[in-house]
Amino acid sequence: METKNMFKALAMVMLMPAMLLTTACSNDDFAVNDNTEIVNQKGFTIPVTINVTRQGDDATMRATYTDNGNGTGSLGFSSGDKLLVKGRDNGFNQFAGILTWQSGGTFSGTITTENTSYTGTADDLLKNASMVRAILLPAGYDSKGFIKVSGSGYLMDITYDWTKAFALTKAEAVEQLSREYAGSYSSGTGFALAPLGFILNFTITGLTPSTEVAVSFTKGTTTTSGNVTTDGSGNATFAISVNSTSIGSCTLTVGGNNIALPSTSLQAGKIYNITRSAAPAAGHALSSAVVGDVVGSDGQAYDGTDYNNLPTGVTAVAKVCYVSGGHGLALALTDESSSGMDWNTAKTACTNKNTSAPVASASWMLPSKTQWETMGATSSTYTTLRNGFTSVGGSNLESDYYWSSTEYESDSSNAWMFLFSNGSWDGFFKSINSPLVRACLEF
Repeated sequence: METKNMFKALAMVMLMPAMLLTTACSNDDFAVNDNTEIVNQKGFTIPVTINVTRQGDDATMRATYTDNGNGTGSLGFSSGDKLLVKGRDNGFNQFAGILTWQSGGTFSGTITTENTSYTGTADDLLKNASMVRAILLPAGYDSKGFIKVSGSGYLMDITYDWTKAFALTKAEAVEQLSREYAGSYSSGTGFALAPLGFILNFTITGLTPSTEVAVSFTKGTTTTSGNVTTDGSGNATFAISVNSTSIGSCTLTVGGNNIALPSTSLQAGKIYNITRSAAPAAGHALSSAVVGDVVGSDGQAYDGTDYNNLPTGVTAVAKVCYVSGGHGLALALTDESSSGMDWNTAKTACTNKNTSAPVASASWMLPSKTQWETMGATSSTYTTLRNGFTSVGGSNLESDYYWSSTEYESDSSNAWMFLFSNGSWDGFFKSINSPLVRACLEF
């Protein structure tokens, strides 16, 4: 019995250093620059703690939005936010990991490397990596379905499903639909995330009260859709995340109604509050038109943003480019032909619109040299005039020659034409058929 007890006591003494070492390791807080020992012990799983900042500060959209009551707000990371970090080391071995937000701009977790013999620190891995990047995974991303994480370990990656970038509230959109990315890592400062899209926060009025309506937003080949129930006043509120820095050619329908959208360039990371009416736009007389209005086929002028929300049967036919004393000039929304015309054919094509596309109290014609110059001066530059038609549903002028109706002073066999690539005038034979034609509506 005494011999057995002696061996038992000796065994305990031999085990104590190992037990103490295990306890010490399990309590260590391994920071980004202090993890070589744990890397050697665990093989290819590296503990990481990094800092994350934002490019543009509160111009970005993540994550908790606090409305200040005046249309502005402050932003910050929130509980549940994660960060996917991935890349390749110098030997082209892949690594990836999902880190969890702790506080401030700090995220921590583990990164898994393909190279099982890696013995450096996480900081060394990240600063020397090729193709390193960090992507924000907003709180609730996995339940929303907008962002999907595929693969596991060092093969993790993400995809975005923009058809699901729809939310019923601004807060939900900010929490779950933002997209932020960093393509480089810096020791000491970590990753600086940059926004890659913006959020449109809509309020649509003029709908049937307390009714569920369908929403469809299309940009290019991607359609985002959802359903929203109007309040007791017939208002529908919802938000959509857009993967772009401009709206461009987009359409929005709510409850079967086409809703006009702004067409100016929008800044990534911003939240834009847009209020529109589902009721058809109200027109006004051409005598009260302003530059930027569209002219409807009913002879009324409409705000340019309402070009696709005109009354039933009315289409936009021209954009007002000059106004003075209740009279003005408007250019057709499209050219008369995708190819050029000779001068006489151009004049005839424009005047024929008085029969084929009549507008009350206005006349179609080929614009004169003076009229072209007047419209250009009103737009401040010829490039502004040239590029101002897609915003109202038309086609921009080409960077090419356009006929005027003014004959060349010293030779009646020539006429003036304007070159929209550099803003210059030239006189050419009326018989050439290469210049383009844009009809002008004088009212």
